[in-house]
Amino acid sequence: MIRKSLNKFNGYLLAAIFIAVYAIMTQIYTILAKEPFWLDEFFIIYNLKLRPLKFLTEELAYNQQFPRIYFYIIQLFSKVFNFSYISLRLIPFLIQCASILLLFHMLNRKIYSKSKVKLLLFLVIILSNKITVFYFTQVKQYSMEFFCALLAIYQLYIFKRMTLDNNISYLYILGVGIFLAAPFFSYTYIICATPVILFLIVSYLNSDKTKTAFIRYLLPVLLCIFALLLNYFSDLRFILADKNAKTYWIHLFVDY
Repeated sequence: MIRKSLNKFNGYLLAAIFIAVYAIMTQIYTILAKEPFWLDEFFIIYNLKLRPLKFLTEELAYNQQFPRIYFYIIQLFSKVFNFSYISLRLIPFLIQCASILLLFHMLNRKIYSKSKVKLLLFLVIILSNKITVFYFTQVKQYSMEFFCALLAIYQLYIFKRMTLDNNISYLYILGVGIFLAAPFFSYTYIICATPVILFLIVSYLNSDKTKTAFIRYLLPVLLCIFALLLNYFSDLRFILADKNAKTYWIHLFVDY
């Protein structure tokens, strides 16, 4: 038992060391290969520094979009340190580190549980992507989008495990908490969470439809819809009303 715990600890220690080395290398590479901030980052920093908090319920300057709650947290934190370079990049950096830990955790439990070498190799392949490197510490919402996408995948594991357990555990509370919080921090989370919602609905339809089944399967879905409605009136409606963004993205993806 002790040896098993030590092996598990050593695995996470190895991941932590890997994250620290990788993060330092990506930051050095970003500074050497490009300017300290790129254009969109300067636009976000402009909003962070010069837009009062009351404007968070309105459109951001320079056609920027940013999840308002996440934006507000970065603004409050960086303001304490006079919007220094480190304070602007620290929160996105920590979020990306959390993403790597979560990815490591899921891979370690489900896919590469017997091979740490394959696990770390998979992480290297994912994290060596040029986009991942550049976005690791950027003052944009991309690291949070990646983290919330991983949370959606983890939710599927949580609720799938819940179907095998008669008791509603802390994992259920965690899954519901993600449904309530993630829509306010990520624009793309709901796309990634759609399979989770479908899984819960189908699970309820296949259940005995008791009160316990409602709490177990449908209540998380209803709470997620409630969070989405709140987020729409406080944030998403600005994106849908942004004609400049629509004109830009329609040529790359699809009309909305």
